[in-house]
Amino acid sequence: MNLSAPSRRKKAGDAIILLAMAAVLVAGCLTFGDYGFTVDEGLERRSGIVNYQYILQTLFGHELRVYDLDLSSYNDRYYGVFMQLPMVVCEHLAHFSMPLRDVYLMRHLYTFLLCFLGYVCFFFFCKKVFNSKWMGLLGVGMLALYPRFWGEQFTNIKDMVFMATMCAAMLAALCCLEHENRARYGIIAALAGAVCTNTRIIGAIVPLMLFGYRVVRDLFITRVARERGIPGLLGNLGKYAAQLLLFYAFFVLSMPILWHDPIRETANVFFRFSDYNVWNGTQVFGGKLYQGEKVPWYFIPVWLGISLPIWYLALLALSFAAVVAGILRARRAPGFPGVGVALLTEYRYFLFGFFIAFLPWLATVVMRSTLYNGWRHFYFALPAMVTMMLYAVAFAWRRWFRDRRRLAARGALAGALCVLLAGQAIWIAAHHPFEKVFFNAAGVRVADGFERDYWWESGYAQLKYLLENDPSERIFLKGEPTTAVQFLYPLDAQRLVFGTEGDYVLEFYNHVASSRDVAHEGYIPWHTVSVDGHPLSTLYIRDGRLAKGPE
Repeated sequence: MNLSAPSRRKKAGDAIILLAMAAVLVAGCLTFGDYGFTVDEGLERRSGIVNYQYILQTLFGHELRVYDLDLSSYNDRYYGVFMQLPMVVCEHLAHFSMPLRDVYLMRHLYTFLLCFLGYVCFFFFCKKVFNSKWMGLLGVGMLALYPRFWGEQFTNIKDMVFMATMCAAMLAALCCLEHENRARYGIIAALAGAVCTNTRIIGAIVPLMLFGYRVVRDLFITRVARERGIPGLLGNLGKYAAQLLLFYAFFVLSMPILWHDPIRETANVFFRFSDYNVWNGTQVFGGKLYQGEKVPWYFIPVWLGISLPIWYLALLALSFAAVVAGILRARRAPGFPGVGVALLTEYRYFLFGFFIAFLPWLATVVMRSTLYNGWRHFYFALPAMVTMMLYAVAFAWRRWFRDRRRLAARGALAGALCVLLAGQAIWIAAHHPFEKVFFNAAGVRVADGFERDYWWESGYAQLKYLLENDPSERIFLKGEPTTAVQFLYPLDAQRLVFGTEGDYVLEFYNHVASSRDVAHEGYIPWHTVSVDGHPLSTLYIRDGRLAKGPE
């Protein structure tokens, strides 16, 4: 059977998209074992097991005591671990006898697969918003090939999984709006919002925005609502409220700590994380050391400015201009319904993106919330920001280059976007497995004054190097044991001895305003892990030991 040219193009386009998505999946599955171990991974695993113990006891009367901890008094009881429970079940099936390294490798692969599912959700979200599968692919490329995301999507089971669940919640909200009269989409939106909120409490912004948007729309755009076959506010308010209650019910079910007193404990979750003042660690920002202090209000904007690719920032700025230009252009057409209607209809997902990206940051400024470790707490906002950026691309594609005489310009735009994404892919490959320490062309010049390896992930690479290059039966290191020891197999871990004296010192530069300020008397640098010339960690060796060789 002969296919028409448009049909052949469609099939070729679908094949390209499937190959691109498959490439992301295969690359992640082939490299998940290359990454190190972060200081939070053991804590996250413990939180999952403590919650699991409570679930088994409460629902099935089965007592499991991997950790002698009760959820009611557990310090991290307000962290949602719903998305981590499958990994705990896997450990339970193996009677919690797996080597810890295998446990964490399994969790690395699982975290990546969750992120990949988030990319799939974001593809369909962008495809529906812009009615273009190519815009969907561009959106996924901008997320998956953002170097910090690629580097953290294996070890960061909190912020990156929250990003993935945010993509799912955004897609579910879109489907709910596009299919108002189908109850199943409302149920899916409530469930996706609950899972997202379980991962981080700020995820509640999606179901709350969905509720607020529909109320505003029905109040102030009744003519548009009637044209879409949607009843007025009074006819729908009960349905909107029921969906919000269903979201809350799903959220309570996903959080065991809420089961005994849902209202009070929900308030505790919110207040605990609206200002996480129990964290009093040290971090460097702008060349200044902050030791338990609140960072300035511009903490997140500065981090975005130095660690997002510059072309992302340019598109984000241009997106506002594109929306304004689009509305001004539409005003010249007969029957223009008004700016408010245009924003709440044609540009409603731009508004969604704007509010998801910027309202939480504004809340942290007003509430003086505790922020640390770069901008990882706001990784969830990047899908929303990319959505806004795509409005700028769509405007250029559909308005400036819409006639055949401008096909060359379209080709140049598409080619430039491909080159930029390919450049990021090359950077990722060149700096593997430390892609998460990405700074843009401006940020790399000041990166020494900002946190880099805040989770000490490079410690595993340093210990591997040490074990491979010092054949001693016992290797003595000065200082406290690094958490990366948990990621070693027992025979390797037993060779390492930490104490007040040692032949080696492992430095992560997390307690100094600049790596240039670091020196260890009696030791010299031996092996440094660095990105773009900025050290993440250095293994120091006792002065003179290299000349003598291992004792």
